[in-house]
Parts: sequence; structure tokens; C-alpha cells
Amino acid sequence: MEMRYNNEVKHRKEKEEALAREKEEVEKLKLQVVNLKIKHENMCIKADELESNNASIVSDNALKLVHEVTKKYEDMCIKAKEFENKYKNKRILTEALTKENEELEKAKGLIIESYKINASVMEKERDNALKLVDEITTTKKIESFICPISQEVMKDPQLTADGYTYEAEAIARWFNTGHNTSPMTNLKLSHTNLVPNRALGSAIQELV
Repeated sequence: MEMRYNNEVKHRKEKEEALAREKEEVEKLKLQVVNLKIKHENMCIKADELESNNASIVSDNALKLVHEVTKKYEDMCIKAKEFENKYKNKRILTEALTKENEELEKAKGLIIESYKINASVMEKERDNALKLVDEITTTKKIESFICPISQEVMKDPQLTADGYTYEAEAIARWFNTGHNTSPMTNLKLSHTNLVPNRALGSAIQELV
């Protein structure tokens, strides 16, 4: 979108420069027309003077020159008119381009503002998502820190044959009351040996 906008601005600038050059040509042409008009008037005066003095040959040449100048003057007037009309059309186009350029600037401002708002919303959503993930992760960690038997945070986590970890005192009491099954699955354990879950113990210590 921004590239398209820059290209359009460049294109308009080129048109405005071309228009300025044409305007300069029109001004030069108008000046030429004025000079020709002055020359034409002077030639007419000179022709009248020559004709009044009965200088027929010179007068004919002068009249011929006057006609040539007149014809050139008329052609220049027509050309000046064409340039003037073209300039008016270019001026109308320039005004339209200027208005469109202003609208593009407004649109660009709206786009930038929209980008800022979207970026702010996305950043807020990201922060909320990270916060939610952190809360979920923390909750999961805390759940794994709680002994399934005592329902309290373990101080001395011990791993049993069923793959679950229990507080040492709680699982020992379970076995001492004649149980040889898993407190979680109620299935018979292959053995009642306890293995310290040092990784979980360290995690508990860090959190607590």
C-alpha cells in the first residue's frame, strides 16, 4: 500500500513538473504574440505612411509584409489559444490531483493509525496469552507438587513402582497399614521400594 502511494505521488510530481513547463511555454508564446502585435501595428502605420506618399512598389512590399505578419500573428493567436485551453485543462487536472493527493494523505494517516491500533491490540492479546500460559503452567506444577494421599505439598517426594510420586511419610503409612497396592490405581505393586524423586524435590524447593 505504501509503495503504491509513493508511486502515485511520484507520478503526480512528474505531471506537475510537465504542467509547469507547459505553463512557461504558454507565457513565452503570449509574449511572442504581444511582440508580433506591436510589430504588426508598426508595420500598418508604416504601410499607411508609404501609401500616402505614393510609393506604390514599396507600399506593395510593405503591405505584403504586413499580411505575412498578420497571418503569423493570427496563427500565433490560435496556437496561444490552444495552449491556454490545454493549460486550463491541465490546471483542472492539477486541482483534481491535489485533492486526490490530500485524500491519499488522509488515507495514509488512517492506515498508520490502524496499524498502531492493531499492533497495540495484538501486543495486549500476546501479553494475555503469555499470562494465561504462565498461570496454567504454574497450576500444573503445583498440582504435581501435591501428594495424592495427603493432598499437601510434598517435602520429601518418593517414587513408587506404580510410577506415581508420594510424600515419604504418607506412602510409608500406606504400606505400614498392610497395603501393597497403588493408592492411585488400586493395582498390586510389584514391590514397595521407594526411590527419592530428586528432580521434583528440587522443583518444589525452588517454587516454595
